[in-house]
Amino acid sequence: MNRIVILNFHGIGVPRRDLEPGEAPYWVSEDFFTRILDLIPEAPLPVAITFDDGNASDLDLAAPRLIDRGLTAEVFALSGRLDRPGSLSAAGLRELEAAGFRIGTHGVDHVDWRRAAPETLAREIDESRARLAEVLGREIDTAAIPFGSYGPHVLRALRRAGLARVFTSDGGLANPEAWLRPRTSLRGDMDVPRVRAILDGTESPLRRLRRSAAMRWKRGLSD
Repeated sequence: MNRIVILNFHGIGVPRRDLEPGEAPYWVSEDFFTRILDLIPEAPLPVAITFDDGNASDLDLAAPRLIDRGLTAEVFALSGRLDRPGSLSAAGLRELEAAGFRIGTHGVDHVDWRRAAPETLAREIDESRARLAEVLGREIDTAAIPFGSYGPHVLRALRRAGLARVFTSDGGLANPEAWLRPRTSLRGDMDVPRVRAILDGTESPLRRLRRSAAMRWKRGLSD
């Protein structure tokens, strides 16, 4: 079965908005981001790139570097942050799509979907898709789960909503044909050898076992 590496980024460079608690480690420097992109041609496995939250750096800093290297990405935007300082504008979202980037939803307000009340979860999925569809003039059929926090009820809600693909933050390799696809989130405290290991698909048996057990628990398949 084919496998791919999906690298997930949040913000590049210096944030232009106040960050949420625990968010800062997931911002990487412009230099480190560029170094990661330059590793991709050497990777033994296919690599896909995604961005969460819809930060302005997706357009201002990441997109030019990706385009220069013939790369693209999928951007999962928070509809509630559109047009706010430090976040993508509606026009910026359209500009990214025109440049070949794919756009999906990350919800409205960046809440934990696993802990959300049913009506909040429904709003996060439905309202965000409706707003992004209004901006782009097309249906939004992909989603990335905030914080990588989900359970069986979240997956059921996403399936009922008709999402074609859903992305998590479980790490490891992904099946490019699967409905649910794990990603590896890059952090500012990582170094190049660690990123090389991710791109190589290298993982210790113990780490693989722990990750698999965690994913099974989230999906409601554990004993």
